[in-house]
Amino acid sequence: MKFYNTIGGSAPHYRRYKVAAAHAVGAPVIRTAAGATGVTIATTTSTANAIGVVQDNGADYNAGVNIPYSTTQGDVEAVYKVIINPDAIWRLLLNEGATDGTALTVRTVSTAASDGLVVTTGFDYSSPQMDEGTVWCTSGANVGQSRKITSTSTTAATVIMPFLNDTVVGDTFQHAPYFVGNSPFVQLTSNLLNADNSIAVGSGAGFSVLDLELNGVSDSYVLAILIDHVFGVST
Repeated sequence: MKFYNTIGGSAPHYRRYKVAAAHAVGAPVIRTAAGATGVTIATTTSTANAIGVVQDNGADYNAGVNIPYSTTQGDVEAVYKVIINPDAIWRLLLNEGATDGTALTVRTVSTAASDGLVVTTGFDYSSPQMDEGTVWCTSGANVGQSRKITSTSTTAATVIMPFLNDTVVGDTFQHAPYFVGNSPFVQLTSNLLNADNSIAVGSGAGFSVLDLELNGVSDSYVLAILIDHVFGVST
């Protein structure tokens, strides 16, 4: 997860926090668990009671040198820098699965639709369920256009607002289980740094999807805000 901006346009606010394990830069951390030595790492499906997102492994606190997490007497205490703005917008790369860095799969139209309402690629859009997600065109006459998915089948995604042109055999499309202003979830990759695009709509951790950057298989992103934040209005 990379810091993108804040809703209010303010600068990121950094705080140093004691940690309960080695946390990767870009991973979200949550309120300290009982019995832990510091802030706790989130999971792929839960960011409840979020503190923020780690920005360094203690280098700022330790003269430019990262601090390994250790409980050995004499070792420097692990204190990491965290962006804690509750309105921070985070940019997450879309991945075809839980492994970070996995490119999205190209979906090629196999049956044309003269009304621009159906995208048939042979992919089973009903499992995982993509209804209420997003579909967008990456090549063909509709390139750059996106639409909300309103129903699905084992081979096709259907929309209500038609694409400007027919969907033609050979056109390529991508889809995501997220929709701007609607999705209250983003599922994280196993390293907690980006987004798993292969899950069903309504699955994942508590994020509000602010926007989508819909490009190709290796450069499409979801912009999202942590919903359940300890420094927000409520948790």
